[in-house]
Amino acid sequence: MRKQEMPGWVSALGILLGLAAGVWGLWCVWIGFVGGTMPLLGIHVEGGLLLGLLMLVVGEPLLMTVAYWVFLAVMLPIFLVATAGRRRA
Repeated sequence: MRKQEMPGWVSALGILLGLAAGVWGLWCVWIGFVGGTMPLLGIHVEGGLLLGLLMLVVGEPLLMTVAYWVFLAVMLPIFLVATAGRRRA
């Protein structure tokens, strides 16, 4: 079985989604240190050193794992549709 090559625009979309997840995770860690409402989660925190470190060590890896699975679920159908024409040829 031949390995399917991913189209360039699908790779670019994956990179953009990965960068967005990284920025979102760092933003949530920053909110853990300074306080405020975490984006997309809607959780309001007062902030502080202990909460910021907890977000950095525990929260951010959990957020990135959830974001990875969500983006994988989004990218899989896109990849399958993008490579459908190439598989037949």
